Amino acid sequence: MLEELKKQTDEELIARVKQGDRVAFDELVRRYYRHIYRFLVRFTGRKDLAEDLTQEIFLKVYNSIGKFDESRKFKPWLFAVAANRARDALRSIQRSAKRIGFEHEGSDNENVSLLDVISSDVESPETGIEKQEEREYVKQSLDKLPDKLREILILAYYEKMPYKMIAEVLDIPVGTVKSRLHKAVMAFGKIWKDNEYSKARQAE
Repeated sequence: MLEELKKQTDEELIARVKQGDRVAFDELVRRYYRHIYRFLVRFTGRKDLAEDLTQEIFLKVYNSIGKFDESRKFKPWLFAVAANRARDALRSIQRSAKRIGFEHEGSDNENVSLLDVISSDVESPETGIEKQEEREYVKQSLDKLPDKLREILILAYYEKMPYKMIAEVLDIPVGTVKSRLHKAVMAFGKIWKDNEYSKARQAE
């Protein structure tokens, strides 16, 4: 049965879930849990929060699966649920931080593009201190982006989603995806170029 489920499309699995097949939902979780977790790690910058949110999101999806329109694609819908929940969580954290006197640091800088420094996988093993430092500075640079720019950069360059799917996830026109992604690239490049790690590498 498990092999049969693995061959079915997301939408076929959802149809089975609606009929009460919990194993079919387990297959959806198997397919997407790691993708959603990695997306949330990059979006929130916190592995503990990402873990909690990932579990919460799949519970929410299971409870609301009956309302899912099977004419739609599941993946963009799932990422839309994740992005919305992550935004809510970050807003809550930022409000709490402001109440105790801290501000979340953001940036609207626009300049050069340096996206080639972005690593391909948050969890992939790297060798050497240099790679570890680079990943940390990439994370710091991403964290400085406003939420709207950070999320679109993650969807495009880490999740490798096409413009149309990103538009579905974020519920914006394809043209807005393109312009926002361009702004995100430029902002990330500016932040990366200005950080101390990048300056040190250029001086070598």
